[in-house]
Amino acid sequence: METFYSSGNIDKLIEYYHPDAVSVDKGRNIAYGIQGIKQMYSKYFGAYGPTKFEVTDEKYQGTEDYLVLHCRCKMESKIQGAEDVRIVSIWKKHDGKWLVYHEEYSDAT
Repeated sequence: METFYSSGNIDKLIEYYHPDAVSVDKGRNIAYGIQGIKQMYSKYFGAYGPTKFEVTDEKYQGTEDYLVLHCRCKMESKIQGAEDVRIVSIWKKHDGKWLVYHEEYSDAT
């Protein structure tokens, strides 16, 4: 997933999302479902271009059907510069695969 995010490969990146996924960029944007998230990424990569990122401060929790990741992420693009965000990502098992079901991005400040 990180490789596809960094390269801006939306078609491969979207394969990691649950059909009913929701992506929230607090105070900026919200996207519902595969098509909505695909459109969100299209706008994002159009504005930022390929983005390098470094994940730190990872904390994981889970059950049989859900995994939850809390982390910080430093994202950097040539177009927009650096941005620090907090991420909460909830993964749900769907047809035997772990897929992103809900994610939230917020400023790390």
